Amino acid sequence: MKRSKSGLIAVLLLILFTLPALAAQQPAVFEQAFSLVMDNYVEQPDPSYLASSAVRGMEELLRANNRGYAGAEPDYGAIGSDKAKAVGLVNDTWSRLLESTGSDARELEHAAIRGMMASLDPHTLFTSPEA
Repeated sequence: MKRSKSGLIAVLLLILFTLPALAAQQPAVFEQAFSLVMDNYVEQPDPSYLASSAVRGMEELLRANNRGYAGAEPDYGAIGSDKAKAVGLVNDTWSRLLESTGSDARELEHAAIRGMMASLDPHTLFTSPEA
């Protein structure tokens, strides 16, 4: 009995300490913003256009911070009207840029949201919580 309790405690501690790391592996705020735009924007946006704008926002941040990055241009044509593919492409690009540039995860995610929002119209923007 004592052995199983200590094993359970070890597993719970492992989960407790890895949850923040797992949460940092996906840009959840971007996914929420993307869903809100797709569900509530006056005109139905094109998911591939939103994805390309989000990636462009991340690239602009990296250029502004003089951070180099390498990689092939994402295949936006493969997205079509599939919202999940659009989010997946942005998530994959975010993960790759995060790993290759050492950028701050939250800052990179906010850049993706800013890029996506800026592509909608001149009156739509994203203000980070720090602003």
